[in-house]
Amino acid sequence: MTTEKAALRISPEAYLQERVEYKINLYYKLSKQSKHRYYAISVASIILSAAVPILINVKAAESLLPIFPTLLTTILSLMVTILVALEKLFQFREHRKNYDLAEESLRREKFLFQTRAGDYKGLNDEEAFTLFASRFEDRIHQERTQTIETRAGEGKSAV
Repeated sequence: MTTEKAALRISPEAYLQERVEYKINLYYKLSKQSKHRYYAISVASIILSAAVPILINVKAAESLLPIFPTLLTTILSLMVTILVALEKLFQFREHRKNYDLAEESLRREKFLFQTRAGDYKGLNDEEAFTLFASRFEDRIHQERTQTIETRAGEGKSAV
């Protein structure tokens, strides 16, 4: 019976390597991806939005092709609308915040555990590891819940 119990248990070293480092790195990567997507959409929207009034006032191009300024400004305005709607739909900014917060929270919990600070102070290794694994998994669950709630709201907040 004790062999079965021991076989089901993961060592703190294995847990730190396989679960903790993996999740911290994953949230870091997801945060950076969301940040880059948010910035790309925002920068493109700003540039295209700024170009519209300039093109409306361009008279030189009108003499070459009378429909050019109207058609181009319409296309640019449409692209801005699409970009803003995509950002609102996918909520890259909100996801980045969630991932950033999750990464920082998990990293903090890891260091508290490793230094035996905070709630880990005075605990033996087994007690500290049990508390750490429980808190770490709770934080992952919290992030997943926030992500699901954000995604559930995506359809409602779309244009």
